[in-house]
Amino acid sequence: MFEDDRRRIRIALATGNLASAWSSPAAAYDDHAASRSINGVRFLLPALSDSAFVMTEFGLRQGVAYESVGNFPLSSAYTTHLHWVALNEQATLSLRIAPWLAVFTEVNGSASFGLDVPSLAFSTKDGFSYGGRAGLAVRVVKIDHTRTQVTLRGYGSKSWGRTLDLMNLFGAVSVRAANDLVQKVAQTRDLAQLPLLVRNELYALASSNYTNVVLERDSSWSLGYGVYLAQGIVGPLTLQGSFGFEHTRANEVPFDSELARFVRLGSHDLSLIGDAVLSADFSSWGLPVGISAEYAANKTFRTVAGAHVYVPSTQNIGGGLFYTGRRGLELGALLFTARNLKPLPGFETAQMSEKPIGYSGYFVLRALW
Repeated sequence: MFEDDRRRIRIALATGNLASAWSSPAAAYDDHAASRSINGVRFLLPALSDSAFVMTEFGLRQGVAYESVGNFPLSSAYTTHLHWVALNEQATLSLRIAPWLAVFTEVNGSASFGLDVPSLAFSTKDGFSYGGRAGLAVRVVKIDHTRTQVTLRGYGSKSWGRTLDLMNLFGAVSVRAANDLVQKVAQTRDLAQLPLLVRNELYALASSNYTNVVLERDSSWSLGYGVYLAQGIVGPLTLQGSFGFEHTRANEVPFDSELARFVRLGSHDLSLIGDAVLSADFSSWGLPVGISAEYAANKTFRTVAGAHVYVPSTQNIGGGLFYTGRRGLELGALLFTARNLKPLPGFETAQMSEKPIGYSGYFVLRALW
């Protein structure tokens, strides 16, 4: 009888301990939503930067960007407007190995194109690129009672691309045609054969492969590292910030019309990258909605052949609206405007265009588990 009572007590204690462990903070930390929460406050993840959270997630970010330049000078007397659209796609996968350590990887691609003939002809923005990134996230500080978390991230990346250069194509074709015709005219003694020589040269030009001329090849690799902060403020209001450095080695292979051959141009960039997000998730108040305001900036210092080249800084300001009704799912739509865009130099003139304007929109989906 007493043995049965003791057995019942042991079963009750074991059941209670199991229930307690299931509801304890340590067990809650393994929940997919808890990995981006500190002391019960859930954070909305940045759209333009990595976060301070160590978690397992799969994410997609789809974006569309538009940029316009007014009064682009084609000469001292004539101007035109240039317009571009860019499509961006990014997929990320992060795996949490330990509560303080995660590995992450990313693949991305983009394509941009002008919306009319002048935009295609006088732009260096048209083209496409693709690449990948992989790295580690290490949490170094987590203070529950102040709702503070700090994480260090490091990564390496590689990318490839092609840039459309129609003006270079026109120059390459005209230089080759002129050089070939001069040589053939100098070698022939019968002027009656000149029409045939011209026709054959046109056939040769038409059958040539100019892919690498019109689509300039480029590639780059980068190493980056930074510190990431997540801080609860009051109620559902949170702040996230990051600051990092990125070293990039890039190579371009344009066709030099004067030399009539491809040349290789190398550059080294040191970029300072910052991001700040102020957000609130109202799901704790019974509203499956979140809002965010985000600011991202990038300042690049470039060196080409030992000489410093000025690169304007980039700044994006915007925000978005999120659906937060599912604990392991984050859906958001965001709009940004590009700031600090600089006027462009005209084509074969010292005159400058008007200041460009740029807008971008993103759809973000993240699944956490």
